[in-house]
Amino acid sequence: MLLLCSDEADILQRWHDAVAIVSGLSVDILRFTELNRSLPQNPEALVLLDLRLPGLHEGDGVEALIATHHSARLLMFSRECDDREGVKFVRLGVRAYLPLDSIAETVARAIRTVLAGELWASRRLLRLTIESCREDHLLGDPTCSDVRLSALTHRQQEVSIMVSKGLTNKQIAQRLGLTEATVKAHLSAIFERTKTRTRTELALYMRDGLDHASS
Repeated sequence: MLLLCSDEADILQRWHDAVAIVSGLSVDILRFTELNRSLPQNPEALVLLDLRLPGLHEGDGVEALIATHHSARLLMFSRECDDREGVKFVRLGVRAYLPLDSIAETVARAIRTVLAGELWASRRLLRLTIESCREDHLLGDPTCSDVRLSALTHRQQEVSIMVSKGLTNKQIAQRLGLTEATVKAHLSAIFERTKTRTRTELALYMRDGLDHASS
């Protein structure tokens, strides 16, 4: 299932043209307010999302969407692509970051790339994301440093490390500038990806991973 979320007819038409190039995909057009209701029925859907949509930036915005629907494959389209925004989204787990005016052929290639399990972003953005992870490691941030932890997004790693240090959801939310609901959503995704069930099991998982990374 491919979900299209924009309120501009010309953008939706361009995305429809891209889907026609790929073919074989069921398509639905949604308002942003309908997306949270649709994704539980289509948890692994590809979502083409116009970042200018009303309501998207309320609360924790994109991060809350990613945390709550962590299996969805999000392709973000920005009117003015920004390196800082792009790095943030890639590290949160967005599968593609493109200009909103991308032509249908480019969008089709991005869809195929994401369907193949890969990330679509400019070479510059990928380089900046890698450099960002490297800088974190040099500054003593243990995220992005171990194969076991790399199964998690950067934000999920941050939350997991804070849980392993005994922080509550409220404390984590305060440190990361998030709502407690978003932290809980991240934690639910973390339990699923790490095959853990409790904060204690997660702490042990993180300890093993970080011990391996430092050895």
